[in-house]
Amino acid sequence: MCGTALAFLPVLVTSGCGDTNINQHSKGPANVCIEADCSGPDDEGGEATEPPPSQPEPSPPVSSDGGADGGTSGDSSGGSGSGGRDGSVGGEAVPTKVTLSGGSLPYGMKTRADGCWAENCAYWSKDDVIVGGETFSTGFLAKCAIDCGNDESAYFEVKLAGKYSRLDATFGISGESTSDDKTEALTVRIVNQSAGKQLYSQVLEYGRRYPKNLDVSGVGLLHIIFEGPLLGTHGAVGTPVVYK
Repeated sequence: MCGTALAFLPVLVTSGCGDTNINQHSKGPANVCIEADCSGPDDEGGEATEPPPSQPEPSPPVSSDGGADGGTSGDSSGGSGSGGRDGSVGGEAVPTKVTLSGGSLPYGMKTRADGCWAENCAYWSKDDVIVGGETFSTGFLAKCAIDCGNDESAYFEVKLAGKYSRLDATFGISGESTSDDKTEALTVRIVNQSAGKQLYSQVLEYGRRYPKNLDVSGVGLLHIIFEGPLLGTHGAVGTPVVYK
């Protein structure tokens, strides 16, 4: 009789879980205690949650002017960006404009003095140069001052040091020439003086202009030479510019 009665008594098994207990009742649900927090299968939050997946670290922002390592414009440390001192953008060189007249010529490029040598004169920075009816804000002027003949020569010498690729200029006879004979002609020659190679030659007539975009890649020392009766007929170059 006692054995039968005991069979129906609920059996209580108690096991310690820190400050809480794991209580197992006969035919009853189990409460599991984890770090002093008990929850059953029917309780909210009873199921263990997995930690959120790790997020990949964001990539460094890519600069629009040449890459993450390129540096900002004007920064000489930018190897692949626009930071090089050569003005490169995205690793490609950008043409750098240098005006040979007007007084802003970088130091060392002008290797022949402004003015007259003996009778022949080469003026580097004349304002309002007139060539073929067009006025240029700045330019070269070549002339002869005294004891002049019909085969005078005046020249401009520019040190390019192989750093420039193009010369852009307009050549002609100055509209302010003093000669009454407008049939007089001059010859302009452009020479790679370092290699002794002539790059361009043109006979100039009064009232006409001769624009020229000339390849000067690899030229170390450049001569622009005017030849002819320079006493009253003056050679002129409108806004000569070189580009890297």
